[in-house]
Amino acid sequence: MSSRQPIYYLGVSLLPFTENVLQTVRWQLLTEYLAVAALEYAGKNLGYKGVVSQMRPRRYYTISRENIESIFEEIHDFLNFVVVEFQRVAFVENLFTTVAVSFPSKWLEVELLTSKRPSSHPSSAIS
Repeated sequence: MSSRQPIYYLGVSLLPFTENVLQTVRWQLLTEYLAVAALEYAGKNLGYKGVVSQMRPRRYYTISRENIESIFEEIHDFLNFVVVEFQRVAFVENLFTTVAVSFPSKWLEVELLTSKRPSSHPSSAIS
């Protein structure tokens, strides 16, 4: 057994804690991002074509109007469903649903008590 093993183990064990406290990865990525941006900017001013600029797509990605409208249509339909169902419960259109919504914990207790589950008591496992 090496004499350095406890030190290595301690270092590896404390790594997640130090990452969380010091946020070193976040700062490292931020520093790298700013350095690349500065190099790109300096290179363009000197007449060079930057590496990151060469990776840029010819056309930027966009979201079509149809996709956005369909998403908002789904949200609109869902909100209307919630409003209508709330009104049905509030105005007692269905008595059972209104009572069930009024006392959800009681209905859950009744269902849990009436459901058949194996007993976890040690004496029942012996028989």
